[in-house]
Amino acid sequence: RMEATRRDWLWKRFIKEFEKALKEEKIKYCCVESLYRPEFGQFIKSSLEAAEVIIVYVDIPFEVRIQRQVIRKRLSSMDEARKYLLPRDTKKENWGTPKIKDMADLVLDNSGTIDELYKQVDEMIKKYCPDFRS
Repeated sequence: RMEATRRDWLWKRFIKEFEKALKEEKIKYCCVESLYRPEFGQFIKSSLEAAEVIIVYVDIPFEVRIQRQVIRKRLSSMDEARKYLLPRDTKKENWGTPKIKDMADLVLDNSGTIDELYKQVDEMIKKYCPDFRS
């Protein structure tokens, strides 16, 4: 119970500070990355007063993540990459992170090329941020 009370306080404080920054900086569109917990996503959606909030889940198969980890970290084997990724995935699983995909307004597929991902992001921006100018 104490943990939930602390979490609620932190989440409410986040919303207060976030809304203040949006207003002061005159930010119309922004992205909050890595929610980790589906409850936090729902809290953000229900708490932000003057904002349309969409939850975007970037999906990537585990095997693709392993291949990319080998390249990114210059590892010598797929097993080495698995040893690095599995503990992180276990934590995310315990937090309920995979459930975010089920509640997401939009799921992006990150299994292809970077250009394919950018194309999906561009489409998302066109749909949800129609007057955005880059």
